[in-house]
Amino acid sequence: MIREDTLKKYPKLKGIINELGEKITEKDMAEMTQVDLDKQDPRDVAREFLKKKGFIK
Repeated sequence: MIREDTLKKYPKLKGIINELGEKITEKDMAEMTQVDLDKQDPRDVAREFLKKKGFIK
């Protein structure tokens, strides 16, 4: 899910990514992968997901 060199640079990401992994359902993934088909900005899709799940405001 994340590159090893990124984890080495930002070791705190591992816990955050693991926590997110437990929150993402198959339906969530299907909705987020729709970004490719709809030509949406992936950052906008990710931000909306994090808001919906209560990770950010």
